[in-house]
Amino acid sequence: MNSTIVRPSPVSGTVVEAARSSATFVVRPNIAIVDVVGNDALDLLNRLSTNDLTQLQPRSGALTVLVTDKARIIDVLTVLRTNDGIRLIGSVGTAEHVIRWLRKYIIIDDARPRDCTNAFVCIDIDGPRSPDLLRELTGVDVSTLAMSHAVPAVILDHVLDIVRLPARCELRYRLVIPTESAVPLIEVLRGLETVPELDEATDQYLRVMSGMGVIGKEWTESYNPLEAGLLHMTSFSKGCYIGQEVIARLDSYNKVKQRLMGVVGGIDLLEGDTVYNEGSPVGVVTSVTVGLDTRTHYGLAYIRREVALPDNVVACGSENGTTTAVLKQLPMEEA
Repeated sequence: MNSTIVRPSPVSGTVVEAARSSATFVVRPNIAIVDVVGNDALDLLNRLSTNDLTQLQPRSGALTVLVTDKARIIDVLTVLRTNDGIRLIGSVGTAEHVIRWLRKYIIIDDARPRDCTNAFVCIDIDGPRSPDLLRELTGVDVSTLAMSHAVPAVILDHVLDIVRLPARCELRYRLVIPTESAVPLIEVLRGLETVPELDEATDQYLRVMSGMGVIGKEWTESYNPLEAGLLHMTSFSKGCYIGQEVIARLDSYNKVKQRLMGVVGGIDLLEGDTVYNEGSPVGVVTSVTVGLDTRTHYGLAYIRREVALPDNVVACGSENGTTTAVLKQLPMEEA
């Protein structure tokens, strides 16, 4: 097994139930926010990422993957078009890397990236009743808001943006709040007895079970968007972009070597485990969470394509010892 054993923390079943049936929230400081102003801002991002951004109108948005020239993941971004450029909402701690990559390709473009991370705090609202909660707080109906689009709102005279996110429990939204307004709005949410706050372990549980990657684990420069299950953020009809030839070749010739899968095992299933099939290494476990029954661990793992089949039985661990696990299609549900 792993030389340094880091076991995941227990999960709150009550909070999981609230996320699945009602609404929960979680504060996310240090989410990368990069504003790029200039006439060529949108075109620059279109040339550097996987999705087609050319049709974005002000306050509309799209999910895209910023990739290297070898089509490896730098970050997964929500791109919002503004009146004078674009706003990029990325992952925790990635702003500097994103800006450095953009500047590498700015030659004569009218595009000026600026790190605005410290100017904002993000709060995510999860659950099927999220639109009801936001309507009660803001008076704004977000139930028909398109994916990745934004709408302005006000809570207690504090102006913010609401952005639609990919769902983990039916619906999910992100509040992008100026830092000076964050504390009073967090206090408002914490004062709602029926809307629990996600702790780190329960947040991880919802993410893993839904099959969503995160920067530094499933989203790294070791993997490409097709392996990471980000095909829906990848356009095959747009013009050329950095990494496009590699992605097109992987798709056209069916050369994707591995794919992100769910993996289910006992308490000895740990993050960082090597996955073995018939004694040969075929993958790696990238994230793990404790199940609600505490006796089962659920994880995400990159698995070689020929082995990545639901219900395949594998071994996870190291040369010093392994535990039996079963591969699952994403998203996962507890038995």
